[in-house]
Amino acid sequence: RGGARGRLVRRLTHCLISLGAAYYWIPAQLPLLQISKWVILVLALLAVTILEIWRIRRSRLMLGMRPHERGRVASYFYAVTASVLVLAFAPMEVGVPAIVAMAVTDPIVGETRLRTGSESLAIVVSAACYAIIATTALLAIGVSGSTAMILVLVMSPVAVASEAIDIRGLDDDFTMLLFPALVGGAVLMFIA
Repeated sequence: RGGARGRLVRRLTHCLISLGAAYYWIPAQLPLLQISKWVILVLALLAVTILEIWRIRRSRLMLGMRPHERGRVASYFYAVTASVLVLAFAPMEVGVPAIVAMAVTDPIVGETRLRTGSESLAIVVSAACYAIIATTALLAIGVSGSTAMILVLVMSPVAVASEAIDIRGLDDDFTMLLFPALVGGAVLMFIA
């Protein structure tokens, strides 16, 4: 919806998903509210669920949504759901690169695919972007170079496959975030 403007809104909104990684730096107990920080995740999931139920029942599209999302669950719901799962269960060393790399890589790949029409180029761009962003995120949070390299080597191909392969019933915003986090988490248990 919204043509080029809608596409730009969708791409920029997608990049904002990366802000979810800030959850890792929130104190376990929120000082002013005196509640545990996991409540934020529950409230986020509840809010998007209510919004999505309302949107589907009203058959509405919000700015940036694609026409096929009118009568089905929208990609933002999948992204928030996967983010909540990753933030709830994955350690920072896996969650930060998974969230940030997916949030930025997916729109870049979508734009590459749209402008070039080349699936091969989209795959190469996806792998390169994900690896660069994930590596940067890992090093920024203080993960050692060797651990970062191992995590990127296992998470990047999973992310690329998750984006490239269509899994019926699951949006790539869900798979491209959750699957690399699962694999990264399993690998981290063995190398930590």
